[in-house]
Amino acid sequence: MIKIESYSFGNLTVAKKIYKNDVLLLPDDIVLSWQRQKSHFVIMKDIKKLTEIELDHLIFGTGFYGLMKIDEEIALFC
Repeated sequence: MIKIESYSFGNLTVAKKIYKNDVLLLPDDIVLSWQRQKSHFVIMKDIKKLTEIELDHLIFGTGFYGLMKIDEEIALFC
């Protein structure tokens, strides 16, 4: 299981590695090239890969200042 070790503005530390870009943390994988159509707004198309995986939970980080927003369609999907 992947564990977040620390978080600060612009930095996420997982398994002693610092990530400076948005990432998807899956149970056994880290997806490095996660891009969204809009900077601080997630839509279903942005998480298509996740809809193909059976997950118990789906958690979104909203960023240091809480600017990330999630489309209502995602909330209904979950």
